Amino acid sequence: MNEGTKHPVEQIVNAIGVTALARHLGHRNVSTVSSWKLRRSIPVSYWPKVIEAAKELGHSSIGIEALAHACGARSAA
Repeated sequence: MNEGTKHPVEQIVNAIGVTALARHLGHRNVSTVSSWKLRRSIPVSYWPKVIEAAKELGHSSIGIEALAHACGARSAA
């Protein structure tokens, strides 16, 4: 499966990196971030930190619009 066929939340988390994002959020393990991929949703309360991490790690295209689209997207499966 390539990134183009993954859910947008998975694409965002994979682009930033599960471990890098967890560290940026101050988590010792990746379970919180990993659960977002499974639930296909990133809690709105985390959006500012996700955007900040994305920008710091060179993913400036991940902003509020991308998160809103990803978290509003539903799987066709």
